[in-house]
Amino acid sequence: MLVAVKAYPVRTDGHGEAVCVAGVRLDVEPPAWVRVFPVPFRRLPKDQQFRKFDVISLEVVRSADSRPESWEPRADTIAVVGAKSTKSGWLDRRQIIEPLLVRSMCEVQRRQALDGTSLAVFRPREILAWSVEPAPPKPPAGTQLDMFEPSLEALEDIPYKFRYRYTCRDEPACPGHQQRVLDWELGQAYRSWRRRYGDDEGTLRAIKQKWLDEVVAADRDVMLFVGSVARYPASFCVLGVFWPPAVAEIPLF
Repeated sequence: MLVAVKAYPVRTDGHGEAVCVAGVRLDVEPPAWVRVFPVPFRRLPKDQQFRKFDVISLEVVRSADSRPESWEPRADTIAVVGAKSTKSGWLDRRQIIEPLLVRSMCEVQRRQALDGTSLAVFRPREILAWSVEPAPPKPPAGTQLDMFEPSLEALEDIPYKFRYRYTCRDEPACPGHQQRVLDWELGQAYRSWRRRYGDDEGTLRAIKQKWLDEVVAADRDVMLFVGSVARYPASFCVLGVFWPPAVAEIPLF
């Protein structure tokens, strides 16, 4: 599979800390969406710790999750076998992602009601706003994480929720959508930049500049990866942003 998104780690009841990973199956024709969970990412050996847009191979079994794209991985079988670069205007990545494009988030909602679709990518018409709100405090971590990996550094909770508000293309009745962003890179940016700036004001300003002024800038061909929430399959979050240059760079040679 091509790894398209990794969500920020969460604590689970039966698996300790885990990550939800979504991407594109390359072993079927045509390529199709796939979700794998739980991935014990931080407990994996370094040579198994993949990045976004790496190509990985792994064995999976059917998940108890009822969403049709969901599988449970055998973590010991994960292997990084390649990567798709940003060369030539992200061409290697675009050739896999763009055939999966659907018209809009409104279309995703219609498909979800029809067949349970829970993963998709589309081009929004306009990103209207970026918002931040405090996240409710989480209960203290128990001893389960220690049971799985005593030496693992404690998971740092992100004390904010980040959201995009946007509208759909070619959907005259679109009411607009406001969805939480769950990308691991966003959580990591908060942790790293909080140490750099020393306070939340500077950190949140830098995050907004990155995710609103840079990632979805006018010179980017913005596409949103979205996925539904396991407990509420009709509710969707932004799992990540695909943001190649709006005009692909064509190599001279």
